[in-house]
Formats: sequence, C-alpha cells, structure tokens
Amino acid sequence: SAAASDFEMLMVEVSFNGSDDASAFVLRDEEEHYWIEESVIEAWRINGHRPPAVEHRGIRFLPLAGFQGSSASFDKSRVRLDVTIPPRYIHTQVRAIRQDREAPASAGLGLFADYDLAYQESADDDDLFTALLKPTFFSPAGVFRNALLYRHGSAGADEDSVWDDYRDDWDEDDDNGVVRLESTWVRDDPVRLRSLRLGDGILAPGMLGSAARFGGIQLATNFDTRPDLVTFPLPRIAGEALMASSVELYVDGQLALSDDVGSGPFRYHDIPVVTGAGQLSLVTRDLTGREQVVVTDFYASQRLLRRGLSEYSYSLGAFRNDYGMESNDYGEAFLSGFHRYGVSDRLTLEGQLQSSREISRAAAGATWSMPRLGVTSVGVGASRADDGGTGLESFFAHEYRTRRYRANMAVRYSSRDYRQISDDEYRSRPRLSATLGGGVNFDRFGALSAGFGRREYRDAPRNWSVVGYGSYLDGEDSDYAVGISLTRFLGPRRSASSDVSLDNGELRARAEVRSYAPRGPGYGYRVAAGRQGDEDVWEADLSANTRVGSYRLESDHEEDGLSWRLSAAGSAAWIGGMPFLTREVRDAFAVVKVNGFEDVRVYLDNQEMGRTDGSGRILLPGLRPFERNRVRINMDDLPLNARVDRLETVVTPYAGAGVVADFPAAESRDVMLRLLLPDGSPAPQGGFVVLDGSDERFPVGLEGSVYLRGVDERQPARLHWQEKVCRFTVRLPPGGGPVPNLGDVGCSFETGD
Repeated sequence: SAAASDFEMLMVEVSFNGSDDASAFVLRDEEEHYWIEESVIEAWRINGHRPPAVEHRGIRFLPLAGFQGSSASFDKSRVRLDVTIPPRYIHTQVRAIRQDREAPASAGLGLFADYDLAYQESADDDDLFTALLKPTFFSPAGVFRNALLYRHGSAGADEDSVWDDYRDDWDEDDDNGVVRLESTWVRDDPVRLRSLRLGDGILAPGMLGSAARFGGIQLATNFDTRPDLVTFPLPRIAGEALMASSVELYVDGQLALSDDVGSGPFRYHDIPVVTGAGQLSLVTRDLTGREQVVVTDFYASQRLLRRGLSEYSYSLGAFRNDYGMESNDYGEAFLSGFHRYGVSDRLTLEGQLQSSREISRAAAGATWSMPRLGVTSVGVGASRADDGGTGLESFFAHEYRTRRYRANMAVRYSSRDYRQISDDEYRSRPRLSATLGGGVNFDRFGALSAGFGRREYRDAPRNWSVVGYGSYLDGEDSDYAVGISLTRFLGPRRSASSDVSLDNGELRARAEVRSYAPRGPGYGYRVAAGRQGDEDVWEADLSANTRVGSYRLESDHEEDGLSWRLSAAGSAAWIGGMPFLTREVRDAFAVVKVNGFEDVRVYLDNQEMGRTDGSGRILLPGLRPFERNRVRINMDDLPLNARVDRLETVVTPYAGAGVVADFPAAESRDVMLRLLLPDGSPAPQGGFVVLDGSDERFPVGLEGSVYLRGVDERQPARLHWQEKVCRFTVRLPPGGGPVPNLGDVGCSFETGD
C-alpha cells in the first residue's frame, strides 16, 4: 500500500454520477489515482462492497480503483472531480406504487336487530307471511350473531326473497313456525388477518373439497378484515440509471407513473394492474437525453397468493342437517384442516386433511402462473370410507385472459368410491365434470362469450350443454334459446332496459324502466311490461326508504290474475345508552352526535343519509366493515354562533358492530363590551383578554372595545396589558340576542400589579 507521504490531499467539489456537487476531501497520487473520503462514499448509497481503506490525517479514504469500471475526471479550473461508479455498486431504490393502508377498526358496546317482514298473496289465493329476525350483540370482545325465521301460510317463498340466502327452497309440507338459522360468536383479528368462530359456520372447500354447514369451532383466515390488502401477487419491474434520470412506467401502453430516480439500480413493486396477462414498459431518460426501455410480461390472478402469505381454516364440530327446516339437527362429528401458502409470486401450494367417524380424506394442489400462458391449477384427493373402500379425485384447470380475450377450462374426475366427509349419497357424485369457455371483448361495442359443459354420472345418461349467444340443452326434451338485451342509464339512479328472446319457438319481449331508491331517505320504482307467448305480463314495484325503515310493494299481473307482495325491513339498535329505529344495519353502523343540534344534514361518503333528530343524533346504517367510512356534517345547518371542532371524521367499525362518531359542537355565546380600567379609563389598545379555561386571545380595540366568543353565563376573564393582569367577570343577560352588547365592564388589577 502507498505511504501517507505519497498522497496529495485536496479539498474539491465532487460530482457523483452527474449529481449535484458537494465539497469533500480526496487523495491523489502521482499516477492520478484518487481516493474518496469514506463518509462521502457512504452518502452515495454504495452497497456492502468496500475496498481496503487508507487513513490519512485521521480520515479514512477508499480507492476509487477498488470499484471496477469506475472513473474520475478532474477539472483544475473549477477544482471539481467528476466521479462515475457503475450502478451495480449502488443500493437498489425500492418504491411501492400501491401502499396497503390499514385502518384500525373499533367497536362499541351495544346491540341491534335487523328484521324483514313480508306478506304475499298469489293469483291462486295462496298467502304467506314470513318474518326474518337477526339480533346481534357486539362489544370490543366480539360479535354474537343470530338469525331466526318465522313462516306461516300456504304459498312457497318468492325466489327473490331475502330468506333464500338461508335455504334453497321451501316444501309446502313443511310445518309453519319458527326455525333457528344460525347462532355464532365471532372475534375478528385484523392484525393477524384471522377470525375465531364459535357456533354455526361453513367449512372451507379448498380446490377439491365442498362447502358444508356445521356447528363447532373454527379458526380461519379472514382477508375481509383488511379490505385494502391485495392478496394476489402484483407485478414488479426493475431498471438501472447511470445518473439522475426521469422514469415513465406504462401498463399495457397506458402511462401509470412518472417519477425521478437517482443514479443506481431501482425497482418498482406492487404495481396496480387488472387481472390477466399484460405487459409493463419502463422508460428511463437521463440528463443527456439517453433513453433505456425495459419491457416485461406479467400475469396477475386472484387464484394465487402473494409470496409468504397464508390462507387457512381449521374446524372442529358436527355437520348441520336440514338447514332452514330444523333448528338444532346436528349430525356426525368431524375434524378438518385446510392451508394454502404462497411459495413464490408464481406458485401457491395447498393441502387439506379431514376426518369423520366414517370417512377420512386428504387432498393437495398447486397453482402456478406463466406470464405468456396464464395460470394453471392441478389437484388430487383421496378418501377412505368404512363402507365404501378407497376413492380418488383429480382436478385440472387453466385460465388465460387479457383485456380483449378470455379462455378457461376445468376438468374434475372422481372414482366410484370417492367421497367428501359431508356427503350423504356419494354415488350421485358426477364421474366427470368438464367446462370450457372463452370470450372476446369489443370495448364499447360489447362482448361475445361462449361456453361448453359436460357432466357424466355412472348410473345416468350423459348430459352436455353449450352456452353463448345461443344455448342448446341435450336431453329428453331438447331446448334452445337466443336473445338480445339493451340497457341505457338515464342518470345516477335511473335506467331503462328492453330484451327480446326466442325460447324453444316462443317469443318473449319485455321493457322496463327503473329508478333506484337512494342510500338515504327517498323512493324508487320499477315498471315493466312484456309479452310471453300469447300472454301479456305487467309488473310494478314501489319502494321507499325512511328514517326508520324500508318498505316495498311489488305486484305482477298475468293471465291467472294479480299477485302482490308487501314487505317492511329495518332495525332496532342500542348503543351507548341510546335506542334507535333505523333502516337495516346489515354489516355495521355508526351513531353521529352533534351535541344537541337538530336538523343537521349528515353525509356518508358524500351521500346524504338524513338529518339529526331533536337530540342531535342520527344512526347511519350500511357502513363498510374494516374500511374507512367518511362521515361529514353540513356547517350551513348549524347556527351562526355555533362552534364545532371538525366537520368530517373517519370511522372504521368491525363487522356486525357499531361505533359513535362524535362532533363536539357548542353554541358560542358571543358578547361585545367596553372594558374599563380601575380608574375608569378605557382599556388601552395592545392589550388582550383571555377567558378562564381557554388559551384564545381576544384583542382590545378602540376605546376599550372587546369582542368575546364562547362565553359562559358567568364567565371569569382577565385583561393582559404591560405585564399587568386585570380581572373581571362577564355576566350574560337573559335573552340578550345573538350578540348582546354588555356596555361598560370594569376590571380590577391582581394584587401586586
């Protein structure tokens, strides 16, 4: 190594890869080799590579030659050293385009009960009354949900009714009365992305399983607790800049980002894209105008998990029998475990183990993506039953989609003895199920799609179907249908539509005009007329949302006569000692308090939801759980002398819970007065008045005039002037008007002033 006497120490302006100059010490030997101050090297974001250092006059220097490919140019006239170091020695600049934003959720203590009442009569004089009641208790410790259904009458339930969420069909022979649908205690954990459930639940199916209702305990991933979290891999792209440069990022030819980067490698990740195949283009331009373009293909699919992310469900309990008909019919006990894991951004693995008294089952699967080919899933499962031997099932699926084209296929094969642990009659399971589909998007001209399906049973005829612009079903009675539909939106809440179809030789035509009810109070309607074969059909609906509920009248007239249905839905809620009647809460709600101010308009995400009542409160139903819900009040509805700390706030409730959104507001009692010193002279300008309990200063004007805001009925105050304090009390007169003038008010100096 060189001796200290071999160096010349210089103070120069150093430019690194074309960046701005900075003053630094450098060493130079006789051969024009340079050593750079180590602290300067650190500031240049040089990675872990460090050549042997030289210490000179107590300062450590690193040889520029130790960075292979580097160079230095010294300008004597400007005493400037231009240094160039290859980007591979510089730390990568990592920038996330999409940021996950966690919204801390909260829940109060209270309860609510959604209800849905309906009565209907058909043209055949059949009648039916139903009542769906869903009481829910919530607290910071969790949410306890229930659902009860009462039915009385002779008619079958309407296929569009709300209770169809709980049962697929009613049998006219079922007994009328009350049936318990579900009872579940849930504790959500947004930090760990999971939920613990005790009571009724649904079994996670996985790739090869089947969903089933059960009663017991379940610990499972719940991505709904973080709506901002994207669970599937988002693409990334990397580039390199020799000097400070501008960057443009394009997604499928559309500009997505403009940015500036320093010298060195850089990478963008979590780039928001539409699922399917696409292409990223990264254009880098430096100060000299030199341009580099990096192009990479990607394939984004929700069937994949991000690298390192898990999805799981572990359940222990007993299967639910006759759901929707029996309240407490639980059958065979079981144990089930399901887990998926994102091994990489292109590979997700999953496995499942299940066991009951009669059946044991195991399954495994893999899903992977290829940027130019799409995403593929493969799975295999095996079961062993005490009375049915061993069975196997296999699954294969592939999907490819772009913004214009879509193609997908799926094939599932089951051996004769393969069973799910929830199967009752396993021999009805299809031997082979296959689907094939595709489509083309013509942008503003619409889209065209087609599909093919095939299902084979061992002891039944083979069936197949084709679906597309037209359809054909092959069976005992062949059928076909073709049609076209047109919809036009007439505003944010209104639309008109018409459709014409030919179904097995029968012509059907229909036209409809609809106005949707607003999110807050208001009304909506639907009128439709059409012809089905030789029969005219008329339909009319009227719906209304009020402060305390939602109501709907539906009617249709066919050849058999008139059928109609009347329904009412709403909720009774209690939180923080406050009872409310409101529209259906469903998922979550918030109580807005404006401290006694009546008739103040309240907005949820810029949609008017109603006005505060006589106590200054209003309940807002239909909030989005675990998301930021923006609540705002209208300042114009407050009195001129009202003071409010804020006009907008954000609330994030748990699912099935309520929160309180408090807007601290008070009526400001403002007064005018003329403040006099103890000698009777007006308080001088330059002084100021402070009310006890407040830090706000009120300046003294001409002739001792003072304007005070937020004064209590008997308000102590003090005048500050020339390091002196003069105390006085403001006494409000009864009925003194919005801003009473108190006239002359005297003050007294504190002792020692």
